[in-house]
Amino acid sequence: MNIVIERLEARISELIELLESNRGNFGSQRKEYLEKQIKNCESLIEAYQNTSTPLSHQEAEEKLNQQVGFEKQKKFILEWINIRPLTENHSIEEQKFPTFCFVGPPGVGKTSFAKIIAEALGKPFFLLALSEETNPSTLVGSKPESSRYKIGQLAQFLIEGKKSDPLILLDEVDKTSTSLHKVLIRLLDSEQNQKIHDHCLETELDFSKVTFIVTANDKNKIPEELRDRMEEIVELTELTREQKKQIANNLLRKWIENNNFYQADQPLLTITDKAFDVLISKTHEKGARQLKSALEHHIFHYCSQKWAEEESQGQFLLSKIEITPALMNQIIPHDFPDTGQENNQKEEKNTKVDQEQLWLLRKELNSLQWEKEKLANIVANNSQNKLKASKFRALKTIKKALNDAKFEKDEPVLDNRNYEKKISDATSSEEVEAVREEILLLITEKSKNQEQTPTKRTKAMKIYSNNKPLIQNNDKVLEKLVKEITKLKDNRDSIQSLENKLDQSEQQTKKLEEQLNNLRQNAVLEAQKLKKEIQHANKQENNFNWSINGWFVLFIIVVNILFVGGIIYWIQKCITVKKTCKN
Repeated sequence: MNIVIERLEARISELIELLESNRGNFGSQRKEYLEKQIKNCESLIEAYQNTSTPLSHQEAEEKLNQQVGFEKQKKFILEWINIRPLTENHSIEEQKFPTFCFVGPPGVGKTSFAKIIAEALGKPFFLLALSEETNPSTLVGSKPESSRYKIGQLAQFLIEGKKSDPLILLDEVDKTSTSLHKVLIRLLDSEQNQKIHDHCLETELDFSKVTFIVTANDKNKIPEELRDRMEEIVELTELTREQKKQIANNLLRKWIENNNFYQADQPLLTITDKAFDVLISKTHEKGARQLKSALEHHIFHYCSQKWAEEESQGQFLLSKIEITPALMNQIIPHDFPDTGQENNQKEEKNTKVDQEQLWLLRKELNSLQWEKEKLANIVANNSQNKLKASKFRALKTIKKALNDAKFEKDEPVLDNRNYEKKISDATSSEEVEAVREEILLLITEKSKNQEQTPTKRTKAMKIYSNNKPLIQNNDKVLEKLVKEITKLKDNRDSIQSLENKLDQSEQQTKKLEEQLNNLRQNAVLEAQKLKKEIQHANKQENNFNWSINGWFVLFIIVVNILFVGGIIYWIQKCITVKKTCKN
């Protein structure tokens, strides 16, 4: 226990340090989460510091005898309780309480006996319905990045029980989802349950002191790896008539004692043996659930209602009630349904549900496989793209190296451009890199050899010096050629200057055309403006003499049109002249 307490204290220190160093950065939700984690760790430390104390031998025996059957297990539990003081007084390692597995039909007392064992051992009792759970995070906590982060139920049981050794009933292990098997195997293994990782608390917890009791309806449906970790499998059969009668008497006595239904030390309610036989015959089950329901919801209800009526009428002493077979038939006129058929129907329904779940799982698996193939194709495409990019970079590097080396045009540096084929045939980036390094090394060696050996240019210079007299005789021819080349260069320059002038004239022509368009637009705007002014003048002066002013306005319009037309005419003429010069 000291080790797990040290782990929890270290975790608390980490959380406090994280909270203090990021107090201004964390939001309220994150801060609340960390504070809750610290509180949970502190509660677990408190739980690990406390253990349960069993009842005395006599008290435990009385408690165990409340349960019908299980005689062998009762004897073992009493022996275990007797040995416990010896281990405490002499510092002997405490004997681990075995993991019992109670197998049998519903109602035979599996859960009720587990509760009685917990009471006899003085342990907190918790039930974990495995048939309702499918997610392992329910048991061992969800991860912090989950939207609903929560500590596991196993850790929660320790916190609520405030003990390191509660009794946890793993109910209906034969109906457990396969996703929980891994957690349950570790939990029931004494060598592994000392380090069960809670994903929410992010630390390992110790469940080695916890007493686990397992229940199942069918032993054959319990996974073998779980069955191997159970010390004793107790197979329970159908309750006998005498056992059912004993259970009914125990329930009757407990109800009378709890409600103090006594008169002169005599119980106010009695049920005859024949009435019990009638009641048991009305139930059709292997266990005693219907029997318990009949007593609580029919017999006890009938008596309570009758005594309530007597009290309301002012009767001081309540009357005694004796349940006879006739009264039993009157209170419960019909038989209870056969639970065997119901269980079969339930199993058929569960089978259908399992088949539907299996179909959904297969569908999800196919979807995941398709996604996997899709991702594989994406990865393959990415690798191909990377390979193409590496090939391109390698070719670019080699060509640059060839240009920098400045080999002679006829120099056979690389035979038939073999490097391009090698790079294109490469199947991986590593192979491309190897080819690139090989070619670059070859280019480097050839460039060094070129510096050491005479090139074609040096050979040509030697030939020129040897044949210098012959070449001097042709100097005149060369001078003529130089003059012709100079003339051609001059002609080329003049042509280029003309082309430049033409380009400039074209640009000027474009500018003139733009100006012409602007003038046209301005003329139209001026005409519209004059028209509006005339209309406005007509509205203001109704007595205006149109015969005089009309001709005046018309004269102004004609003058403007002639002026604009003259400008347009000269611009067009200039354009025509320039085009003629260009041709």
